[in-house]
Amino acid sequence: MEVCCLASGSHGNSTFLSTGLTNILIDCGLCLKDIESKLYMIKKEPKNINAIFITHEHKDHISGIVAFAKKYNCLVFLHDKIFSECSFMFAQILSNVKIFGTNDFYFQDLTVSPFELIHDSVFCVGFSFYCQGKKVSIATDTGILPKQALMAMQGSDLALIEANHDVKMLIYGPYNARLKKRIASDEGHLSNEDAAKIIVELARMGTRKFVLCHLSLENNTEKIALFTVNNALIEAGYEGIVECAQQYNITKIFNL
Repeated sequence: MEVCCLASGSHGNSTFLSTGLTNILIDCGLCLKDIESKLYMIKKEPKNINAIFITHEHKDHISGIVAFAKKYNCLVFLHDKIFSECSFMFAQILSNVKIFGTNDFYFQDLTVSPFELIHDSVFCVGFSFYCQGKKVSIATDTGILPKQALMAMQGSDLALIEANHDVKMLIYGPYNARLKKRIASDEGHLSNEDAAKIIVELARMGTRKFVLCHLSLENNTEKIALFTVNNALIEAGYEGIVECAQQYNITKIFNL
């Protein structure tokens, strides 16, 4: 499998995943022009995207979906709880929408395993994708990581984990008190420290490659996030490759 984070953060999110046969996006929170441009950067044709998998309905994860799906006629996979509350958002592309629930399902040569996350949205899911003995998991936009989600991610060859904020930077940062409380809550976003604990657990279960996602531009830095996570891995006696996804730059392509 090939994986590339095209954009990650509060201004737009999208991740590309390919098995060679199947090409998908996880979220599409960029405008059509930007998502096309980023796909071209990694030498991928937008017309070859077969489907978009949606984690939740917040604007930074879905703003480009309607335009992209209409232009390229790709499928859009939504959890049934999101669709039941937000079908109006997808009214122009209803014929493209596919609904999933709590069970694993197949899409072409991918096995898709959704798992529930905790976020202040109608519903939020993470995904594990399997193909030919390889597994990629993504969990972003969650205030806490439920044990069931952690177990669903075990054994991943690559795990994409939210590391939204440094706690001290959030406390002393520019946001108002209400927004700070929301971000730090169990329905908000994972801190660097939260991400580090999760990554140590996943390392204990065999994962060695990690991408830190959804870093706040105001309340975090790559240097701090990487230091926190790498230090936790070292203290726990594990080795791992840890990189950061960025808001405005694509990551390298991870080949599994």
